[in-house]
Amino acid sequence: MRVWGVAVKPDLVALGLTVAAVVALDARRAVAGGALLALAVLAKPTALLPAVALLVWLAATDRALLARGALGAAPVAAAGALAIVALGPTAVWTHVVTWNALPWDAGRAGLLALAGALVLGAPLAAAVLVGAPRGAPAAYLAGAAAVVVLGGREGGTVNFVLDLCAATALALAAAAPRPGGAVPLALAAQLVLAAAVLDPFGIVPRGGPAAGAWDDPARAAVVRAAAPGRGAVLAEDSGWLGASGRDP
Repeated sequence: MRVWGVAVKPDLVALGLTVAAVVALDARRAVAGGALLALAVLAKPTALLPAVALLVWLAATDRALLARGALGAAPVAAAGALAIVALGPTAVWTHVVTWNALPWDAGRAGLLALAGALVLGAPLAAAVLVGAPRGAPAAYLAGAAAVVVLGGREGGTVNFVLDLCAATALALAAAAPRPGGAVPLALAAQLVLAAAVLDPFGIVPRGGPAAGAWDDPARAAVVRAAAPGRGAVLAEDSGWLGASGRDP
């Protein structure tokens, strides 16, 4: 909350919906899984990549499950289409597509992958070595890796590693390594390394601000000054609406 509290960004909402969909599909509750995937994509368009990976897995392994998943996604997609019509297709296209059509650079994607390795190297290796991921968690891993690659676009941040974090946790849980041995020690060492290098909560003495400094309250004042007084507002972040005195 220290990082996300002011922005109230949709990233964690989409992440939670995607993880719930993966768990539902892995338990063969396809109707619920399809509905949750559709909601995730409506919350944040990048959730489409894990959704596509999961759909490819279903198409290759269980067509009946895929059909039930489509049945669950259909009403959510219809509701989303109605919302797009209400907001105005042109405005939605501008906000979702035009404003996000930014240059992509392999160097930025590589740096993001390096940050992911600092945080996830040990648990991801443990999940693969202890028991190779299968089923929905494996498909989610593939989609999450694609999200990291997409993070090479201009303005991409560590948000693009969130799906990989969740997918790694699910894969590690599915592998279920027993306590003891080298795995817990490797995970603890990874945590210390990531905390020391990335310093998300400002615990390491240094001159510059940590990642947790993103929540500068002055941002709310900037939003209030720029917000129009009336009329419809299409905003990605609920914090923008709250700061301008609107009910999200």
